[in-house]
Amino acid sequence: MNLLGKPVPLQKNNPLKTSRPNSESRLSSLVKIIKWQGRTIVILVVSLVLVSFLKVEGIKLPSQEAVLTPPPITESNLQYNVFAYQNAKIVRHGETINNPGLEIIGQVYEYKEAKQKWPDLIFVLNGASVPLNEGGNYMVDLSLKPGPNIIETSLQLNGKDYNRQQTVITYAPR
Repeated sequence: MNLLGKPVPLQKNNPLKTSRPNSESRLSSLVKIIKWQGRTIVILVVSLVLVSFLKVEGIKLPSQEAVLTPPPITESNLQYNVFAYQNAKIVRHGETINNPGLEIIGQVYEYKEAKQKWPDLIFVLNGASVPLNEGGNYMVDLSLKPGPNIIETSLQLNGKDYNRQQTVITYAPR
């Protein structure tokens, strides 16, 4: 009916015209429903079998706390980073520079834990002990000599070096 209460004849292109779904579309919908139900049943059965297996074998899944707790630090996994900078630009291994001034900056990872476990832990740069702040950070100004310069770093514990790294930077004065 229109706004005046008169009936509106149905036309082929009338958007209000309703059509009945044919049997093919109903069959297609039914097949989709059966496939989803089948997948759901398979997922439930696999989950049930997995849970039963874990119970029978006595396998315990890790607790959330165990997953979030890192493994204890050992001498072999002591790590640090080291970067060489000149004029706020990183100088990489093998580069040649024209100015002798260089800043060496870095950090010892998990320093607080490592220092608690090994109070005699020190960071070594070219054979000299480097002071670290409470976060394990360090910064050293170096003056390079003409030619290749080897910058060697390591962590030292009980007189033994760990994670020794070398960087070669060549100073070529102009």
